[in-house]
Amino acid sequence: MPIFDPTEYVSDSTSTKLLSETTAVFIAESMERNPGQRADYFNIAFRVITGPHSGEYFYDNFSLSDKALWRLGKLAMAMGQDGSLDLEDDDDVGDYFLDREFAGTTEVQEDPQYGDKAKLNIKTLRVLSEDEKKEVKTVYKDKGTAHDEGWRGTPRAAKVDKDDVPF
Repeated sequence: MPIFDPTEYVSDSTSTKLLSETTAVFIAESMERNPGQRADYFNIAFRVITGPHSGEYFYDNFSLSDKALWRLGKLAMAMGQDGSLDLEDDDDVGDYFLDREFAGTTEVQEDPQYGDKAKLNIKTLRVLSEDEKKEVKTVYKDKGTAHDEGWRGTPRAAKVDKDDVPF
C-alpha cells in the first residue's frame, strides 16, 4: 500500500470560504446501504431541526470498512447509542440510527464546486444538552413526533443561498 500524505488531498484553501457557523440539533431521517469499492457504505440523510438552517437536509456517507467504522461509532455515541448491532441487518441498523437526535456544529461554506450556492456541512457532533432536549420537545409538540406519519420531509441536498447567510 502506498504512503498516505494528507497534504496531497487537501484542496486549495482559497477555494472554500467559511460563511457562517452555528450549533443545531439534527435527526437522521433516512439511510440507504450502497456498495462501495472496498466496503458497503450507508448514505444517511440528516435534517436540521433547530437553528437558522432548520428544515434543511444534508447527506453524509459512512463506510463500513474496518478503518472507517470510527465515524459510524462517533455518530452512534452522539445519538446516545452504546449497544452493539448487526451491520448486515438493515432493519436493526434502521432501528438503531433513524429518528435519533444529536447536536452539532454546522458550517456554511462557499465552494466554487457548488456554483452560486453555499454548502451546509456538519463539523462536530455530540449528545444533546438538557436545554436542547427541551427545545426538541417543543419542536415535536408543534409538528408531531419523529415517528408520526407525515413528520418526515423529502430529503434534499442542503444548499443555502449566500444572501441568506448571516454575517
